[in-house]
Amino acid sequence: MRSAGTVLLNATDLQNQNSDSNGFTVGTMTGILNFGMIINTAAASNTTFYLYPGVYFGSSAGILATDYPIYFPKTSIVYGGSANYSGTNLGGAHIFTISFKKNGTAFATLTISSGSTIVNFTNASATFTTSDYFSVSALLSNDGSLNATFSLNVMAMVY
Repeated sequence: MRSAGTVLLNATDLQNQNSDSNGFTVGTMTGILNFGMIINTAAASNTTFYLYPGVYFGSSAGILATDYPIYFPKTSIVYGGSANYSGTNLGGAHIFTISFKKNGTAFATLTISSGSTIVNFTNASATFTTSDYFSVSALLSNDGSLNATFSLNVMAMVY
């Protein structure tokens, strides 16, 4: 938008440091990535759930066996995240540990140890180039299966 000789820009990457109809492109990136799962059968002891964008609904047996890699089309920063569990009260030895990973290595974790809990982080971040990948996993640690329908929603903030 141009007004009286002033160019007002919103979310642009200036490549040539000018705006006279050349030398810049608009860069857009989703601000939040959502991951979710709704499990309707017992989850076995020490099960790792590898999450992918969107929502998985089904049994714990249908969960991915490895990280689901997400590549960004330009250099991006994952700078925060949150998780929300609802279902049977986890309590006791039942604990969800959600890992936010860069190239398979966790740079931030969240821990949920009681039902209907929301946790978040804003004190860790990782920069991703186009050759790096982002992934999320959730480990259910316990001393027996979690015999109930439950849901887990995870969000990652991206800049």
